[in-house]
Amino acid sequence: MDQEILFGSLKKIEPGKAVLCLTDGALLCDINFAKGVDIIITMLNGINSEIPLTEWPLVNNAPAYVHIKESDIALENELGIEDGSLYITLDEKINDSLVQNQRQGFVVHLANSNNVWKVQVEGEDLMASFAAFKRSSKEEKAQEKAPEENLDKSLFSGVADPNFQYKEPNKTPYFKILALIAGILVLLGAIFFVYKLFTSYLDHNDEAKESVTETQSVENNNSNDLTNKPLEGAFDDSGSHINAKDANASILTPSISNTQNVVVSSCALTEKSDGEIIKNCLASKPDMKTLSTLSQDALEQGRCDLAKRIMASFGRSGNVDMALNYAKYADPNDSLHNDCIKKDKKTAVYWYQKVLEQGDNKIATSALERLK
Repeated sequence: MDQEILFGSLKKIEPGKAVLCLTDGALLCDINFAKGVDIIITMLNGINSEIPLTEWPLVNNAPAYVHIKESDIALENELGIEDGSLYITLDEKINDSLVQNQRQGFVVHLANSNNVWKVQVEGEDLMASFAAFKRSSKEEKAQEKAPEENLDKSLFSGVADPNFQYKEPNKTPYFKILALIAGILVLLGAIFFVYKLFTSYLDHNDEAKESVTETQSVENNNSNDLTNKPLEGAFDDSGSHINAKDANASILTPSISNTQNVVVSSCALTEKSDGEIIKNCLASKPDMKTLSTLSQDALEQGRCDLAKRIMASFGRSGNVDMALNYAKYADPNDSLHNDCIKKDKKTAVYWYQKVLEQGDNKIATSALERLK
């Protein structure tokens, strides 16, 4: 089965520690995260190839899976909101293996997942841990203290040269040299990062598959201003986003009844795992009404993780109805209620703001005023 290529990011937390964000990882991976997760990270070599990292463990000359424990895995972002992405905190050992290769970008593989993520460092450069820095300093000092007789040897005769005058080594403090090199690397890195970001964007657009979707339905009858919103945030069968122009074009294309039946059947709530249901549903290229129905059925049947994964992922990617629905369930002032989504002001504010990112919305604006 072909691998589905998604995108992610790496961000520095502190020296020796970084957080890995895999976009839609929580939505698309059918993994029991309570048991941790096994991961391989390789270095991106060009656009579509990869090579092992220098210090990554190998088995039979191939990168080996490294186990990430449950405590280092999160389904919530820094604001405490489930947005469909998977967040993994990397320890010193993994972080240090990434530091020296961070300009090329990385490829992330999860065990038991058919998805791979192309990852770039965002924000500040990753920094090695203190232990790695200390180890590097010791190695350099050891080289500086090489036996003096090795310096006094004649390059031509192999014997000592009586006319050779030993010069004291440069005693410029190491940290000054390191600071100069770091400044140059940061400047070059900024230029290279912009270039890679641009090329990755072009590559992502080339790989995205065009898919047909239909107009979205409005969850609340009071959301009159949402009825004319274009369909946004749809996904194709590879998990890639479909732009609004392609989605609106599908409104003019009549559906075939047999195709509709297949879509509804593929998106029906069954006893299968959350990951299987989502994978089968997305493969049938459902419209937003079908996805909204699936999330609502999951809420009513107590399939909380499934419902929130769908609502969070599509709401975060720009679908107004999904974001607004999530906000209402979380809003302490709204009568909409379900045990799967607890009433929480911070969560409600987050999703109302997601709604407003797509344009003016009276319902979201009014709700935010009441939450102040």
